[in-house]
Amino acid sequence: MHQEPDSDQAYRQYCLEIELHWSLARQVQTIVSPIEFEAIDRWQAAGIPAHVVVEAIHQFVTRKNKLKRQRHYLLTSVDGDVQKKFGEFQKAHVGEAQDDRTWHVRKISQIVQRLETVQIQHPVSEGIISPIIDRLLELDFSRPIDPEILETELTQWDQEMVYALWGCVSEADQVTFHEEVSGILGQEDDPEFFQRLLDDMLRYHFGVPRLSILG
Repeated sequence: MHQEPDSDQAYRQYCLEIELHWSLARQVQTIVSPIEFEAIDRWQAAGIPAHVVVEAIHQFVTRKNKLKRQRHYLLTSVDGDVQKKFGEFQKAHVGEAQDDRTWHVRKISQIVQRLETVQIQHPVSEGIISPIIDRLLELDFSRPIDPEILETELTQWDQEMVYALWGCVSEADQVTFHEEVSGILGQEDDPEFFQRLLDDMLRYHFGVPRLSILG
């Protein structure tokens, strides 16, 4: 797929983010093959956000890891999960879910459940996660809400949570995260995106979901 010059960086970031999470989910450094890059091209051309693909990757690998018989899978195998997640994403953005309080309540409930699991598995995070859970549970969906305003608020909480969680990570783990990301991107090449990938490593380490009702 040909990329215009001004889109090269965005396309590169898209590929790198997916490549990193494919390796993280499988817990092995993975070199993406040409046929797998074709799948990434199709997802990008279809307008599927990277974070939707990432969510689908982790869902796919988690499901496959529960099978007794383990086998090798290509990234192309994730396409079914990607399409399903993208359908949910589209519904949340342009469908009836924009004004569907039941949808919003369900999304928040799912996030709370995942955060509660994080607290159990990582007690050191409780002081950070517990207040976030309290804020989420205090959201009032009995009255009409503006999804964009709520999403902006959730994004701010999410950034605060991730920043605080770095204080719960050992120096050795921080070095490991840095080395992992450096394996696919030089920090000096794109410092802002490099930090975003580091934050993704942190999320994976704790199993922390993104605070969002739109994806």
